Amino acid sequence: MNSHVFTTDADIGRVLLQRVVSASLGTWPYLHITTLKGVFHHLVAVETVDMSEMEGDRLTFIMFKGKEPIGRSKTFVWPSGVVKEPAFGIIGIEIHTP
Repeated sequence: MNSHVFTTDADIGRVLLQRVVSASLGTWPYLHITTLKGVFHHLVAVETVDMSEMEGDRLTFIMFKGKEPIGRSKTFVWPSGVVKEPAFGIIGIEIHTP
């Protein structure tokens, strides 16, 4: 399995646009998400996209619910600077591809 790690806002925005906004709900985008608190969420399934904002063809904000293979739903927000709860702010994404 190959993996690619993204930590800049521009890269994370592109990944979220492709793998979350454009993906079908309930699909497994094979994302490992790191938040401001260092919480590592494995292989998140996208349950809902609660809000997303675009500027042209570029994602500028997203809030979505994701679920680990065995676990509760969690809310994720990007960019991380807009959240009060650090556990939700995305600062890194790792994509796993077969």
